[in-house]
Amino acid sequence: MTTADNTEKLYELYEEFNNIRDELEDTVTSFEVLQEDIRIALDDITGELEVIQEHLHKCSRMFHRFSSRNHKKNEIQPPV
Repeated sequence: MTTADNTEKLYELYEEFNNIRDELEDTVTSFEVLQEDIRIALDDITGELEVIQEHLHKCSRMFHRFSSRNHKKNEIQPPV
């Protein structure tokens, strides 16, 4: 092999290295975008869950009051 051949091989390897580095940088960027999308989705889901939990809590309080009233009402009435 001549020096010119070695230089050409070196440039080919350098170009291949740059291509691989570019692909890896693109992969890292894709993962960062995906991570941010997941974070946003989790924030949205958390917000929805909080709304649902608050609604369930309200329903439980209403049911508890209704149940307490019926229980007291049944205690006041003499047994049949």
